[in-house]
Amino acid sequence: MIARNARLGASSRAVPPATRPLTYRPAQARGPCFQQSRRALPATPCPLAARGLPRVAVAVSSPIAAPESAPRSLALYTAKLAAQAERYADMVAAMRGLAVLAGEQELSREERNLLSAAFKNHVGARRSSWRTLEAIEEAERAKGNGEHVARIRAYRGEVAAEIEACCGEALALLDAHLLPSASSPEAAAFFAKMRADHLRYRAEPLEGGARAAAVAAALAAYKAALGQALNYSVFCYEMLEQPSLACVVAAEGFKAAIGELDSLGEGAYTDSAVIMQLLRDNLVLWAEGARRPQD
Repeated sequence: MIARNARLGASSRAVPPATRPLTYRPAQARGPCFQQSRRALPATPCPLAARGLPRVAVAVSSPIAAPESAPRSLALYTAKLAAQAERYADMVAAMRGLAVLAGEQELSREERNLLSAAFKNHVGARRSSWRTLEAIEEAERAKGNGEHVARIRAYRGEVAAEIEACCGEALALLDAHLLPSASSPEAAAFFAKMRADHLRYRAEPLEGGARAAAVAAALAAYKAALGQALNYSVFCYEMLEQPSLACVVAAEGFKAAIGELDSLGEGAYTDSAVIMQLLRDNLVLWAEGARRPQD
């Protein structure tokens, strides 16, 4: 009996759960990004106001979110922890403090990637919801269910307001803190690309004149980001003397531009054709070992 009780006691001891190291793994492979200039940018107006939709604050107060005064290492740990838990509002909250302080200490490459992933995933869930509701609305309209269509449309408006709030916060941080503090071509290119992306996300749920204006703003931002990709690739080739990195930057800039400009409409290629051609020309020259790329 004593031996049996001893065995039971041993088996009832709590066994600490296995833990895995915290690692940040972006949703997709990231190469050198490209973005906009460091000059001060005007605040971007809210296109939802013209549609009479409310601006919805979606910032979440969470016990895990690191305060803005938290040490940098704690903010990074919290962001990685939130990413693994897929709690992207908490991830945004953790990185917000570092973004606000970018003028005092510029974000590292890892911090830039975490910030971008936080906002992209935070708004991404709402973009997915909006597209699902749009498909359901079309199905109900085909059935002639007018009452259901009206309810779904109102619901889509609420989701659109959340998308605007998410994008508005990202754009405000970019315009006020991140782009003005970007001291390297790589950082400037990264943040300009991020800015253009969030202008595009903001345009997706809009309609009519508001959508046209938002698409025009996104197109202008992508053209600026594409120019930054060209400048950054030339910088890598001439100043850093890293032809392989220059080719990667130019190739990824060109590839990304095709997909993103395509989402803005057929006419988006026209104004960007010159820069895209220069990117292609440089790739050919650098691949052949030419020493004087076009800029």
